[in-house]
Amino acid sequence: TKIGAELSPNSFNKYITLFRCVWETLKETARLTINPWDKIRRKVQITHVRRELTMEELARVCGSLDGEMRLLFAIGIYTGLRLGDCALLSWGNGDRVRGVVSVVPRKTKRHTGAKSVIIPLHRTLAAMLDETPPDQRGGYILPEIAELYTRDAGGLSRRIQRIFEKCGITTQAEKENGVRARVDVGFHSLRHTYVSMCANAGVPLALVQSIVGHTNPAMTLHYFHQSDAALKTAVAALPDLS
Repeated sequence: TKIGAELSPNSFNKYITLFRCVWETLKETARLTINPWDKIRRKVQITHVRRELTMEELARVCGSLDGEMRLLFAIGIYTGLRLGDCALLSWGNGDRVRGVVSVVPRKTKRHTGAKSVIIPLHRTLAAMLDETPPDQRGGYILPEIAELYTRDAGGLSRRIQRIFEKCGITTQAEKENGVRARVDVGFHSLRHTYVSMCANAGVPLALVQSIVGHTNPAMTLHYFHQSDAALKTAVAALPDLS
């Protein structure tokens, strides 16, 4: 009881699930008749998600950046990709003839196999990528960021958090009932912002889900046959920020 009281609902539920599985594994060998962990109720879990950023906040952050970090944020803003996918994006992921970026999301790869998401290349991001001379477009788009992410992903996340904080953006929600503070704003907020910008620009939800790589099969059926032209029109509606 004491340990359970100290754990967050998420951690508590993970422990209960683990104990149940271990007990079931030992059940036959140990000739056990019941699984006592089945009687313990899981805690109600309230998921805390990153909030989206306002246009004013985005402009403030973008104006404070330079070098690879400026391009990293632009990729996040105009593709809706997660940090790892942005940091490890390579020049080979881009198709300038079609005007799209093709990526197999790292998070969902184990569930969807090699299925790629096709993201239209926004004019602002395209212009920023064009700043790199053609003879230097090989390997990672952000070599220094990619090296840092590979070596210390947490260090890159903390560096990004400091950028938000220096721009006067509170990154953690206040503690409630003794529960540790949770991240309220982070790089993942750019993904939420991307979806909101698309929705506010009148982009159909099915198109947005296609671009960000929604994994629900039922939803995928709604946008499976969308053409490149429709996707390009959707992303072209986003405002210039970087």
